[in-house]
Amino acid sequence: MKIVLDTNVLMNGVQDEYSVGHRLIQAVLEGKIQAAISHRIKRENELITRRELHDQEYIDLLDQFYQKAEWIRPLRQLHAVKEDHEDDINFPRAYARGFSPIQAL
Repeated sequence: MKIVLDTNVLMNGVQDEYSVGHRLIQAVLEGKIQAAISHRIKRENELITRRELHDQEYIDLLDQFYQKAEWIRPLRQLHAVKEDHEDDINFPRAYARGFSPIQAL
């Protein structure tokens, strides 16, 4: 399985060990599923991390996730996420490579 995780899913996943996001992150770290991430979403995560996360263990978990993820560069704008157009940036290339978006509701 190939996935793209929304920032909210990643942030919730590193803070809540019982969340679906955490299980997905662990599955990526264990090589059970493959994740894709763009530099833009990583920058967004880093901004939120600096503001919201104060536990080095959470920050380290995100760093491990980034090291395992496949880096992608969006090809074009796709309006697949009506509620948050910034999330649209990651989907075209990831979808073309067989990744599925997973987004917080």
